[in-house]
Amino acid sequence: MTTLMEATKRESTLDVDPVCGMSVDRADAREHDLAIVFADREYRFCGPGCRAAFLHDPVTFAIAGRDTP
Repeated sequence: MTTLMEATKRESTLDVDPVCGMSVDRADAREHDLAIVFADREYRFCGPGCRAAFLHDPVTFAIAGRDTP
């Protein structure tokens, strides 16, 4: 069973994939080459398909995801 503290810690390591909206673990994204820097901000992706879609049109996804941490 996960304690509230463990759950809160886990949530703080998650980001939102700017392409599909899935939760993405920061460390996992970096480890699997699913994080890129665009316009001085790091974006993390759930998988290679979302990463490729972002790279195809980064401005659209970066603008749409501006309000996410």
